[in-house]
Formats: sequence, C-alpha cells, structure tokens
Amino acid sequence: MIYFDNSATTKPDDSVVATYDKVSKEFWGNPSSLHQFGEQSFNLLEQSRAQIAKLLGVLPSEILFTSGGTEGDNWAIKGTAFEKRAYGNHIIVSSVEHPAVKNSVEQLTQLGFEVTYLPVNDEGRISVDDLKKAIKPSTILVSIMAVNNEIGAVQPIKEVGDLLKDYPNISYHIDSVQGIGKGIQDLIFNDRVDFATFSGHKFHAPRGVGFMYKRSGKKIAPLITGGGQERNLRSSTENLPAITAMARALR
Repeated sequence: MIYFDNSATTKPDDSVVATYDKVSKEFWGNPSSLHQFGEQSFNLLEQSRAQIAKLLGVLPSEILFTSGGTEGDNWAIKGTAFEKRAYGNHIIVSSVEHPAVKNSVEQLTQLGFEVTYLPVNDEGRISVDDLKKAIKPSTILVSIMAVNNEIGAVQPIKEVGDLLKDYPNISYHIDSVQGIGKGIQDLIFNDRVDFATFSGHKFHAPRGVGFMYKRSGKKIAPLITGGGQERNLRSSTENLPAITAMARALR
C-alpha cells in the first residue's frame, strides 16, 4: 500500500523512534527536579530547545514546547486575545483556517470579541488588500495559516507581514503546522511574525508534541496554568522523550 496522507500525519522516522526509546529509558528524571536525574533531563531539554531554535534561526528563549498544533493555535489566539483585551477586541482570520483556529475565534466571540473572516480566491489564497480593508482601530490579532492542510494553498504570509509593519500594535500569528518541509521557513520567520505554531507529527516526529515560536518581547497570557515549566507561560511536566525526538526529526 502506498501512503498519500502526509498532511494528516507522517510516519515517525526510525532514528526518531530510537531517540524516543533511548530518552525514555535513560533520561526519565523530571526536568524540574533539583537532583542529578532531573538536572540531566533539564540539560537535554534545553539542548533540544537550542537545536530547534538554531535550525529555524531564532533564539532558544523564543521556543516554547506544547502538546501539538491544536494547543499551539488555541494558545496563540486566546492568549493574545486575553493579553490585549484592554486595547481592542477585533481578530482577523482567513475563511479556510484549520478548526483549531476557527473554533478558537468562534469561542472568543462568546466572550465579546469580534471576528472578521477573509475570503479566498479560486486558488484558496487571501488578498492582502482585503486584509488592509478589514483592519480597524480595535484590531489586535491577525492569524493566517502558512499552508492549507486540505488543498495545499500557500498564503501570502510575507506580504501580510509587510503590511502589518504599518500596524505595530497588531499581533501576527502563523499556523505553520503544515509549513515544515515546504521550503517556506524563511517566510515564516520574517521580521514581523510574532507567533508561529508547529506540530511534530507533521514532520516525522511522534504525536502529542509541538512547539510555538514567540518573538522576544511579545506578551501572551498562559492558557494552561500550574507549575510554570515553560518560562511561566505554559505548565505541565515536559514530555522529554517526545521533545528530543521532535528535535531529531527536525534535524
């Protein structure tokens, strides 16, 4: 049987599975623990963070680990909305976003936020002119997917970023779950993107792990509270085997 559904999930690479297995057996300490087992796990965690950051050309402090794309999208959108609510309540997304984005903004409308859905052309792409017309004084966030998960349309994410340079108070989020391996990394990490979300199982890593890029200095409210493991912005004991396997897959 030939597999043609890599947009849904990818087969974990053998080296990735080996990494997951090795870390599960040898680095089982809690990275937050102060003893030697915890310190070894913490060092491996930060090594994986640094590897991912280097591959993407960003700072290690700008990489935050998540459980995957759905959590990342929810966090980027709701966390930004809650953080910036005092400054506005208007959010702009495309009409062809993943349900993780669509359902997040729809939930926010129940809390008093306003959402504008940008139409797409016959190729599934938004118009930057339509985006410019949709911007209001109350706009706080623009969220656009990099690559559509069903039809493969690549959105004009660089052009959107160029437009938003004139609107420094509007946060810019890219759902890049489908972006890895598509040759558009340089577009994702242009000088205007504030948040970008990724999911490991889309690039031959295990399921249940991902990461979010958060530009230095950009504020976001936590979505999951607790022990504050990820720089006091995201809580939960880190899934170290999956994180190191994801870093291996990205390499």
